[in-house]
Amino acid sequence: MATIDVYVIDDSRFDLTMLLDSALTWNDVGIQNVKDMVNTLVGLCQGGDSLGHLTIVGHGNSTGQYIGSDFVTLQSLPAFRPDLGRMTRLFARGAGSGSRHVTMGGCRQGRNSGLLLALSNIWNVPVSGYTALQRPGIPGYEGGRTTCYITCTRQGRTTADSVDEIQLRVMNWARRLMQ
Repeated sequence: MATIDVYVIDDSRFDLTMLLDSALTWNDVGIQNVKDMVNTLVGLCQGGDSLGHLTIVGHGNSTGQYIGSDFVTLQSLPAFRPDLGRMTRLFARGAGSGSRHVTMGGCRQGRNSGLLLALSNIWNVPVSGYTALQRPGIPGYEGGRTTCYITCTRQGRTTADSVDEIQLRVMNWARRLMQ
């Protein structure tokens, strides 16, 4: 019985960003939706293994993140709670290990402490997200890190946060020009 680290990625439709992320990640697991992710993780732990670090990658913004084709927000979470709750026991098997952790890998998840804290309460492990837009071609995560477990802590702003704000302002300005 081992502790396994799993990297799940939205595979519900063709998407160049997810394809690039998958190509740059070793042993990622494609998922279709929340139920598929949970069933896949239960299957991976079937022989008695437990989850260590789980990374969930999908598009996101400051209000929620796609898990496959399901957009999970604080408001939509009650509909997914029964499935997500099945994962709690997968982390609990190795209780006491400091390596139990979930990273929400979508853009700007670190600005969504309400969802991070709610997921942490379901799984009883720390859940983190990063404040900036995530770019699969750049190693690591961009932006400050927010981690929630009982309460939330946020690291300071980073250069990636400032670049994002400029990029988003330019995109909004261009959109207005084209209207």
